Amino acid sequence: MYRLPTPTLIRDPTSRSTISKHLTSENCIEFLEHLGYVFALMSDIQKTERIQLFVDVARLADTTPFAELNSNQHEVFWPTAESVAVESLESMVSILDSETTAELGRAILTDCFTLTVAAKVADKSFNESESRYSRKLLISTFDKEEILALFAKNVFRAATEGRLFNTSNPGFILSRLASLAPDDAPRVFEAIKSTDSSLDAFAMAILLQTTDSKGQSYSFPKNENDLRAFVPLEIFKDHARRRLQDDTMTYPERAVWRSVVEGEHLYGVDGNRCSNG
Repeated sequence: MYRLPTPTLIRDPTSRSTISKHLTSENCIEFLEHLGYVFALMSDIQKTERIQLFVDVARLADTTPFAELNSNQHEVFWPTAESVAVESLESMVSILDSETTAELGRAILTDCFTLTVAAKVADKSFNESESRYSRKLLISTFDKEEILALFAKNVFRAATEGRLFNTSNPGFILSRLASLAPDDAPRVFEAIKSTDSSLDAFAMAILLQTTDSKGQSYSFPKNENDLRAFVPLEIFKDHARRRLQDDTMTYPERAVWRSVVEGEHLYGVDGNRCSNG
């Protein structure tokens, strides 16, 4: 039975595991939002407990309800799962000192099952255009090289194990990897290709642009380096042409590969042109 989080539920790892099984795409955002408020009442929680709690919350954002929410949402301004998770975590750290906060952020960034939230924390910490607006959950730039190497290793592991595209926002993970650790992108691409030679899931993730009442739309990234970091563009276009020769391929996959060949911004549902974005 679904219940909002309480201090008892938050403190007990077994209870956290149990209640997460009752989360759905309808109630998961409310659950995450409430976590931050409840944590503020728990000043006596031990450091080791706190670290595991933060990692567990970050992992939640990549579980099925949140992934479904991100993939099915049709509201332009509806928050993504990782954004709500980070806001909840930042609410939690508001009562903590900066050293502890950095340690918690590091724990999230180096865990292999927190990829979407880890990408968000990395973006806030190491992307200059983002970090200027954030003062919470920031990792010291002195640890940047080591932290990003661990993050890239975890993305590679997820790709190798075939679970990268089951995360809440694989496109965001890939774009942050391309931006913050571009030297690791080709290795991740080869791992993806080894588990899915069609590259359909990769293309749908990296080329996703907007979501509106009609659904999701696709085109080349505004920053083509996000794609170029993984694979030369001409090689990717050649692959798109070969995929379009498959007469059994349907939408949205066909729209994704058409957007590459035609250089257009297309809706996945029917391949019609999209004027948004």
